[in-house]
Amino acid sequence: MDKPPTRRRSGPRTFDRDQAVDTAMRLFRRHGYEGVSIADLTGAIGIAPPSLYAAFGSKAGLYREALDRYTALPGAVDGMAGADTLEQAVSGLLTAAIRAVLTDERGCMISTGLVEGGAVQQELARELRDRRLDLRGNAKQHSPDRIFNKLDSDEDGVV
Repeated sequence: MDKPPTRRRSGPRTFDRDQAVDTAMRLFRRHGYEGVSIADLTGAIGIAPPSLYAAFGSKAGLYREALDRYTALPGAVDGMAGADTLEQAVSGLLTAAIRAVLTDERGCMISTGLVEGGAVQQELARELRDRRLDLRGNAKQHSPDRIFNKLDSDEDGVV
């Protein structure tokens, strides 16, 4: 007696959201926001575009989650923690920055993630500006006050 064929239940494909955000973070960090397409994201994560939109709302929504994940990683400003002198702070900052570039992806996702963007990306550009200001505030917390007092008084506004 033959068994009737069993029908495979279809439904939305499941995926590991944390892994998807990590994958997207690496892509965005390496190529920037504009350099990563929906096809790049869905191919790397292993999902279809509708699943990406259902999970994250949009490419920008996934980018924001990737930025949140990136911001939680140890960064270059951590190298300034405990510095008592300008020399120690700069040395710690540069050492941590070099270590990050050599061991992780290249570049800073916050400072280079959306270098150029159309008018449609202005909201993300403003968010990145705010995140850069937050990084600066974090750096101030990890460094002697006199370092940032000097930097705040510079006329060229490098920081």
